[in-house]
Amino acid sequence: ADRLGQELAEARGKGSGGEKRLAELEEQLGKETEQRQAVEDGFRKLRAKMVMNEKLVKMGERAAMQEVGRRKQMARSSIARMLNGQAAGVFDSFVAAVVASKER
Repeated sequence: ADRLGQELAEARGKGSGGEKRLAELEEQLGKETEQRQAVEDGFRKLRAKMVMNEKLVKMGERAAMQEVGRRKQMARSSIARMLNGQAAGVFDSFVAAVVASKER
């Protein structure tokens, strides 16, 4: 675009002989400007998609961490129930042993 700008300025300075060249340069400059705008629009769209994907990934990570926490809590509850059952069994055995020793 800078090179075209210089050529455009030169063509304007030449007068009527450079009018055709001036028109060509202006047309080329317009095309390049449109192409640059299309590229910039494409980059903006890609950036928006990247931001959205990052948000989705963070939401997924957050959901995964919540699931990990939920499963850990379920495991703790299961272990606590199991240990309570074992403790009750041990206590029952102890009570039975005490009763048996008193009967002797």
